[in-house]
Amino acid sequence: MSDPSTSYYLDAALGPEGSQTLARRIADAAAKRKDIQGAAALAMFAGAVATAIQAALHIDLIALFSEGWSTAQGVRNAKRADGLSILKLGKHSVTRTLKPVITLSGMRQPLDMAIVLTGAFEGVALSVGREGIVSLGSGKCNVSVGLMLMGQQAGDPMTLQTWELPGERRFDPPLPLP
Repeated sequence: MSDPSTSYYLDAALGPEGSQTLARRIADAAAKRKDIQGAAALAMFAGAVATAIQAALHIDLIALFSEGWSTAQGVRNAKRADGLSILKLGKHSVTRTLKPVITLSGMRQPLDMAIVLTGAFEGVALSVGREGIVSLGSGKCNVSVGLMLMGQQAGDPMTLQTWELPGERRFDPPLPLP
């Protein structure tokens, strides 16, 4: 998709401490379940949670947020137009939800959880062609991550950082738009 050295991966933005905080919140919630009892079962579950969280968090946030941009009428129109269109999107936010499945032998059902990611953009420029988003222009984005467990928010969302988006970031191949 794009060069990993210039991508905005969630696990890198969270860092080890943020990843551990998410895993701890999930394990603490699991401790309240009736089908996970005993220190050994909780320790196994905490390890499975940490592994699942690490796998779920290695995701390019720009690619993930592009799915939200695809819902904007201007982006859909630009995709259908001939040639390349440059769009300037004003202040907006994009929220995406990840639902990793975490189960252990003996659990009646997977843990009902979701990782909620929000990018609050102060503005961004996109180059859009028929094949998708060709490049991302300059802008600012505040990224936060929250956790939902069994339909309830688990703690306050964590604000990760403010990104100064580059003057231009090309995608080769372009980020696809539905």
